Amino acid sequence: MKLFIVFSLIFIFSYNSSLIGCEVCGCGAGATYFGLQPNLARNFVGIRWRTMDFDSHLGMGERFRTQEIFHTAELLARWYPLDRLQALISVPYSANTQYTKTGNINLNGIGDIALVANYNIVERDNTCAPDEVSHAFTMGGGLTLPTGRHELPETDNNDEVNNPNFQIGTGSVSFLALAQYIVRLGNYGISVDAQGKIHTVNADNYRFGNRVSSTLNMFVIIDNDDWKIMPSLGVYGEYSGYNDNNGLPITVTGGYLTNGIIGTDIFLNSFMVGLHYQIPIVQKLGNNYLQSNQRFMTTFAFMF
Repeated sequence: MKLFIVFSLIFIFSYNSSLIGCEVCGCGAGATYFGLQPNLARNFVGIRWRTMDFDSHLGMGERFRTQEIFHTAELLARWYPLDRLQALISVPYSANTQYTKTGNINLNGIGDIALVANYNIVERDNTCAPDEVSHAFTMGGGLTLPTGRHELPETDNNDEVNNPNFQIGTGSVSFLALAQYIVRLGNYGISVDAQGKIHTVNADNYRFGNRVSSTLNMFVIIDNDDWKIMPSLGVYGEYSGYNDNNGLPITVTGGYLTNGIIGTDIFLNSFMVGLHYQIPIVQKLGNNYLQSNQRFMTTFAFMF
C-alpha cells in the first residue's frame, strides 16, 4: 500500500509540475502600485508599463523550476475636484507568462481597477529658492475592485492555471492606505511614500496576504527654461503576510524584499516621461522557494 502511494505521488507530480508548490509563483494578482506620480500639484493622464520577473519552485529540482514574467500596462489618471483633494484611478491590463519545462502558459486581461482619494495636508511651495526648504505631505486611501479574471479550474489541467498568484485578478475587494512626503532644498530633494493593502476573502475562500511597501528616493532637478530632468536613486521595500486558503496559512507565500532603484523623470512642457529600474538587494519570498529578479517601469503622462 505504501509503495502504491509513493508511485501515485510520483505520477501526479510528473504529470503536472504546476501542482508542486502551486502557490510558489510571482506576485501578479496582488500587485498595486501608486508610488511614483508626476508633479504633485497637477492633474494628469498617462500610461505606465511595468515588468516583474520571478523564478519559482527553487529547491525542488530543475525539473519543477519555473519562471513567471508579469507585464502590466496601466491607464492612470489624477484629478483635483477640490483644491487639496486628488482622485486617482488605475486600470491595469496584464499579460502573464509562466515558463515551465513542459511548455508555456499565458494569461492576459484587465486586472483589478484601483480607486484612490488623497488629501494634500501640506502643500509644496513650487517657487523654492536655492536656500529655502519646501515640502508636501499627502495621505489617502481607496480600494481595488475584483474586475480582473480569477478563475481556478475545477480539475487539474496543463492548459489551465490553478495558481491563485498567477491569475489576472484577486477575485476580492482590497483596501488601500497611502502616504507621501516630499522635502526639497533648492533643486535637491527626498521623497518617501508608503502603501498598505488589506485583502478580503474571495469566492474560492482564498485570501491574499496583506502587504506594506515603502519607497525612499533622493533626487536632483536639472532645470532648463524648456525642460527639466530629475535623476534619482533610492530603495524600495515590501513585506507580505501569508496567503490563506479556507483560513489556513500557506507558508510558501509572503515574505520580504528590498530593491535598489535608479531612474530619471523628464519634463517637457506638459509632457512627462519616467524610466525606473529596480534590482533586488535582500529578499526572502515564499520561504525561499521564490526569487524576485529585476523590475522595469516606464511612464508617459500628459499634465494639465
